[in-house]
Amino acid sequence: MYFPYGFPQCLDAGEVPPSEGLVDTTFTDQHLLLTYSSRIQAWSAGRHRIRVGEVVVSPTDLEDEGEHVAAAWCQRRRRLALVTSRGYLHIYAVSSSKEVLWQTSGEPPAKLTNIYIQNSVFLSSDEDPPVGVVVDVKSILVVLASGKLHNTDWNGRARGSVDLFDPSRGMSARRSDSLRAPPSRASSSCQSVAALLESTPPRASDGHAELVAGAAQPLESGSVHSVAHSPTSGLLALVLRDGRVVLARSAESTLHPVEKIYMLGPGHVPGNSGQAATCAAFDPVNATLAVGCAGGQVALYALAELLDPGVGVPAPVRTLSQDEWGLDPSALGATACLRWSPDGRALAVGQARAGLSVWTASGCRVLCTLRQHAGVEPGILEGPVTALAWARHGARLLAAEGGSPQLLQELRFARTLAGDHRAILRRRWTGAQASGSELPPWLDPGEEGAGHALLAEDRVLLVGPCAAVGRGARGLGLRPELALEHLQVPEAYLEAAYPLVRAAVDPSSGDVAVAGGVGFALHSRSQARWRLFGDAAQERSFQALALVWLGDGVVGVVAGPPPGSPDSPPRLELHAKARLDRGALLATLDLEEAPLAADALGRYVLLGSGALDVRLVVRHLSLMSGGRPLRVRKGLGVRGFCFWEGMLTEGCVAWVGGRWDDG
Repeated sequence: MYFPYGFPQCLDAGEVPPSEGLVDTTFTDQHLLLTYSSRIQAWSAGRHRIRVGEVVVSPTDLEDEGEHVAAAWCQRRRRLALVTSRGYLHIYAVSSSKEVLWQTSGEPPAKLTNIYIQNSVFLSSDEDPPVGVVVDVKSILVVLASGKLHNTDWNGRARGSVDLFDPSRGMSARRSDSLRAPPSRASSSCQSVAALLESTPPRASDGHAELVAGAAQPLESGSVHSVAHSPTSGLLALVLRDGRVVLARSAESTLHPVEKIYMLGPGHVPGNSGQAATCAAFDPVNATLAVGCAGGQVALYALAELLDPGVGVPAPVRTLSQDEWGLDPSALGATACLRWSPDGRALAVGQARAGLSVWTASGCRVLCTLRQHAGVEPGILEGPVTALAWARHGARLLAAEGGSPQLLQELRFARTLAGDHRAILRRRWTGAQASGSELPPWLDPGEEGAGHALLAEDRVLLVGPCAAVGRGARGLGLRPELALEHLQVPEAYLEAAYPLVRAAVDPSSGDVAVAGGVGFALHSRSQARWRLFGDAAQERSFQALALVWLGDGVVGVVAGPPPGSPDSPPRLELHAKARLDRGALLATLDLEEAPLAADALGRYVLLGSGALDVRLVVRHLSLMSGGRPLRVRKGLGVRGFCFWEGMLTEGCVAWVGGRWDDG
């Protein structure tokens, strides 16, 4: 779940002519890159936006080579591939110098960034201009309007070209005729996508959207409008100018060799009323294809069904539409741009006429910038949205409005915690069972203080009953019994650890542990204050790869090497909440590799790596003697499963074959 908070922050890109379009926006690990029609800007990607570099194309080069039309960033290469309207491919290098432009608290210094052309290649003429570019670590693939694909390496050397729509090449044998269906009205009209983005979209009819094939319409030269790429699956989605979508894939699932890239079927159009496709985007995690429609809707398709020859014509898994929220499609316009969050849990949708919305993959709308009542002047992000970009970890969303390319809006989001978002926002339960023994707080059925914990880039948001959250909470206004509390992390920790990437909540006391790039910090609910390491050097000497809460105020941390340090084996450390000091650890255990999952229940901790088996072994862990190393219990017979035991008392319960056994 994504939860927007705060007011949008405005980024002024400087003296950018209103006629200049924003071609691409990309967040890297260090920079925010803005690619305009005739310039490239580099901004710091931390908490504060500082312009650290810019390159402007001269008027002579702009006339000879044309404007920028598409760009793609390769993180491993640290290169930007950019194509122009007259068929040139430019490969830009982006590197930071030693000169410090600005030093601010809460993030590393902003250094001068050099942006320069490393290689340049001429690919095509004005009659067949490029429309898109996609990259991987080895190749650059330029897609021309005619459907031709040009492949080069990162040094600019040509590695082959192919005409994707050449009838003599045929289609992939995996899916040749499985998408055939009667032609739709959109495909037969051959109305261009550019015209659809300007025209008034039709109102969607009732019922779910279907995938309607346009097999009767041949693929014509100059028909490609845009392209989307999935690095994980190697798929290409080409949006044609008549509103069809064509899927293509290489036999090697890579961009090279280009001769092995084939279409997986004829063009098809989403929409039960023949609405044309205007854009597409691949989910980076969940194998989902999002297709924007001329009516303003977004259809989500499972790639497994699209690639399965036995499915036939698959229906969308889900259709995202603003009709149910009382918004007129004619006021929204067609879907202009789509962008998935890095974790694949949210989809940002920009409309061609007005508005920005954010949806979860399950179809829940979490944000909309349009107001439903009329008679008010347009506000922020109530005009056409032309570009979108998610920051790393999905903490921020950058959006650009048409007509004002120099002004970009940043929205901040909090996300649910990994694994579970439920949190107990109350004091420890002090009742007892009939036998007189205290009921463990994590088994207490009376969770009148239960709420939600959400992680943001510099804080934790607690949403729950007013009686459970702290004094600094504010009412949400929707339900008087709900309140929202911001647990702002101290600046002393954010200086080196921004942004926050993981958090854990103690189910018994409601205490919160957060971790960023290095170290971790604790918030005591009873004392309403944060606890940090007394020695900043200890805090910056490790990175928290996992956080779990044990009983009695003990935090389990999987500590790995900090970013930029030599690789070293991680280890499990048990810290006491009352004293954050690596010299006073309760217990430690060296691990062979970082766990894929971590969890704890009371005094029991479980770490898993590799393939997990459905078997749970629990041991009671006593912390009477601190400092002794933890030991791995042998003979479990489960690959990738480890239970850590140290100072053990009697009692072992194991889940084997669907029953509990005493050990």
